[in-house]
Amino acid sequence: MSSIFDRVPDLAAWVAAADIDVLVLKGPDGSLRLERAPNGSVVVADRPAHDGPQAASGGAATKVRATLAGSFLTRHPVRADRLVEMGDRVAAGQAIGLVQVGDLLAPVCAPHDGVVEAVIAEGGALVGYGDPLFWLARS
Repeated sequence: MSSIFDRVPDLAAWVAAADIDVLVLKGPDGSLRLERAPNGSVVVADRPAHDGPQAASGGAATKVRATLAGSFLTRHPVRADRLVEMGDRVAAGQAIGLVQVGDLLAPVCAPHDGVVEAVIAEGGALVGYGDPLFWLARS
């Protein structure tokens, strides 16, 4: 039987299409809270306690974490488009987010090739070292 956490990208798309502000699901695997960010995107506010959702390939997804404390950015300040969206394929070492500390923009890089399953942190949020930012499924 598949877990609700296997379907996070689909659920986020449905929440966005239905113009829902918050969706909370609870089940034996834990709870999931999807919230609409001020920019209209849907972010994962809460995930299960285990290591991550099962990717379509059957392997667990990787939680990509902040490597320093600062403001989490989903896009470069001088660009309108996001670095990645849910469902995007990314290569190992590719910048998928940024952490801003003063004038410094430090990239958050994909640790391996994969597919962005979810953006956990909201763009503009203050994050600490080790805070989870993305779920990345191996491809």
